[in-house]
Amino acid sequence: MSKRTKAAISAAAIGCTGLGAFAATGFGDDAEAEADRLRMVRPALEATDRKPPKKSKAPRVTNLITINPVPVAANDEVVTELTCKKSQGIPLSGGAISPPAPAQVSISVVSRYNPTTLETPTRRYYVGVRNLDPVNPAEFRATLVCGKGIEEE
Repeated sequence: MSKRTKAAISAAAIGCTGLGAFAATGFGDDAEAEADRLRMVRPALEATDRKPPKKSKAPRVTNLITINPVPVAANDEVVTELTCKKSQGIPLSGGAISPPAPAQVSISVVSRYNPTTLETPTRRYYVGVRNLDPVNPAEFRATLVCGKGIEEE
């Protein structure tokens, strides 16, 4: 098995772990009230890989990060809707880079499922952050890993 295939499988496993964490915490009694107050944003993404894509049949992984930090108001939550372009393939994993301590932010959603509709749109991934600080706003950067040449089941 090639290193690229192993990397793609590892990234998919990490994404499934995040999905399990979301499922364990996201389906409580107040799911409908939670869905009503989620604020969704669609930030612009840039590739961190500076090499031009190769025209190859081998699996290819593209790492993306939001161009600008995403603001989160005090005591609020923001969910980013991230999209892999068709040329980049399907989303494998995602995450958030939070500000350094003493910021009080926590990752609330890391999922292929839309937290408001529970649908799984093609090539989309959702990363949410909750700011627990009652006074100070915060910012975070969302990340996305896309894979091309990898079959989705």
